[in-house]
Amino acid sequence: MAKTISIEPITRIEGHMKVETHIENGKVSNAQISGQMYRGFEKFLEGRHPVDAARIAQRVCGVCHEVHGIASILALEELYNNPSVPNGHILRDLILGMHLITDHLLHFYTLCMPDYVDFTKILEYNGNDTSINNLKNWVIKTKPQFVLKRNSGNYISDTNTCLGMINNYFQALKLRSRGATGMALIGAKAPFAHAVLPGGITTDITPATLMQYHTVLEELKGFVINQYIPDVMEVAKRYPEYFDIGVSYNNFYTNETFKSLGDPVFKGGIILDGNDQSFDFNHVKEYYDTSYYTPAGEPDPKKDGAYSWTKSPRYNGEPVEVGPLARMIVNKDPYFFKTMKKLGGKVQSSTMGRHVARAVESRNLLDHLYSLLDSYKLGESNIREVDFAQKITGKGTGFSIAARGALIHQIEAVDGKITKYNMIVPSTWNFGPMAQGKMGVVEKSLVNTPVKYSTENSIEVGRVIRSYDPCTACSIH
Repeated sequence: MAKTISIEPITRIEGHMKVETHIENGKVSNAQISGQMYRGFEKFLEGRHPVDAARIAQRVCGVCHEVHGIASILALEELYNNPSVPNGHILRDLILGMHLITDHLLHFYTLCMPDYVDFTKILEYNGNDTSINNLKNWVIKTKPQFVLKRNSGNYISDTNTCLGMINNYFQALKLRSRGATGMALIGAKAPFAHAVLPGGITTDITPATLMQYHTVLEELKGFVINQYIPDVMEVAKRYPEYFDIGVSYNNFYTNETFKSLGDPVFKGGIILDGNDQSFDFNHVKEYYDTSYYTPAGEPDPKKDGAYSWTKSPRYNGEPVEVGPLARMIVNKDPYFFKTMKKLGGKVQSSTMGRHVARAVESRNLLDHLYSLLDSYKLGESNIREVDFAQKITGKGTGFSIAARGALIHQIEAVDGKITKYNMIVPSTWNFGPMAQGKMGVVEKSLVNTPVKYSTENSIEVGRVIRSYDPCTACSIH
C-alpha cells in the first residue's frame, strides 16, 4: 500500500524546506521538494549602486556569506573592467578556501552526524576524560534535543566510536570559529568580508597577518587530517549501502576556481550522459514550470501547479548536480578515485560519495592554501582601485563556487544603478523542482531510497537530502 511521508520543516539545514515523498514497497517512488519563504534579495538590489551588491549579497545566507561576496565582486570586476591585482586574487582565494574547509566541517559534524551517530552514548561515559565529562554534564543539565531526541534508525552505537565522534562534533564548532578568525584577518571582518572590493582587497597585510593565518591553517590541518577525514571514512565503512543510495542523474557541473597561481585547482566543465563537455553559459536557462514565478520571473504565490519558491536551472535542458562530488568527478581527482576504490564505492552520484568528496576536497584545499601563503608578495599592492563615482552602464557575470557547488552572480547596470541582479546558486541547481517534465536533481536522487525505519519522519530521506548540504535561503533570493 502506498504511503505519503511529508516532512516539514527539514531540520539541520539552512533555510526553510518541505519534502513530500510517496512510498511504495518500502522505497520512495516519487518526491517533491518545496523551497519555502520568498526573500527577494535580487529585487531589492535593483536601483542601488552596483558596489552595494558586494555587501548585500553576502547577507543572502547566514552560512555561506563570503562566497557570495566573492562571486559578486567577480561580476563587478567585469562590469567595471577592473580585474584584481595578483595579491588581491591570492587573498580572496585564502578567504574562499578557508571558508570551504570550515563549511565542510560544519556540514559533516553539525548537520549530518546526528543522522549516523548515537549521541546518547555520552550519557554512558564513566571515564576520567575531562572534556567528555564536561560534555556529559552539559547534556544532563541542558537536555539538548539533538542529543536526546532522534528519529528511528540504524545508528553507530559502539560507545568508544560514538564518544570520539561526539567529542569531534564539539571540536569542529571551535575550529569553525577559528576559521572565521583566519578569514577576518584577510577580509577585515567575518562574517561578511567588507575588505573585498573590485580590483582586490583593501586590508593592509603584514608578516604578522600571514603568520596568524598560518597558525589557524595549522590548527585546521591537524583536525582535518586526524579527525575529520578518519571520521568520514569510518561512517563510509559503516554505511556502504549509501554509495548506491541518493543517486541522481549523474550529470555534473562545476566552475573553474582557485586559479590565482596559474592552473586552477578546480577546472570548470560539464558531464552529461557520461560525456565531458566545455561549459557554455549560453546553454544555462532557469525554468519556472512548477515554481511560484510568472513566465517573466516575477513572484506569483498563487500560481496553479507550483509547489516551490526555488527556480529550476538547467544546462541544455538537463538537470545537473553541483557540489564537491561534481568537482571531484569533473576534475577526475586521482586521490578521490583512489579513496573510492579503497572504500568499495562507485564513482557516481551518491549520498556517501558526497561526504567522501568533501573530505578529499578539504585535504586538497589545505595544500593549496599553504601554496597561496608562500606566493603572496609583501610590499606589492593588494588592490587596483576603481572610480565608483562613474555612472557605469554594462553587464558583468561572476563564476565562482561555494562549498555546496557552482555559483553564478549576474549584474546589469545603467547610469550607475543596478537594473537587474540574478544569482544561480548551488542549492538552486540541486533543489530546483520539476521542470520540462524532469524532476529536480535531489528529487530524482530520492527515488528508490529505501524506507525501513520510521514512516513518519524517514531518517533515510533526511540522510540523502542533507548529503547535498542544502541552503534553501540561498536558493530563494
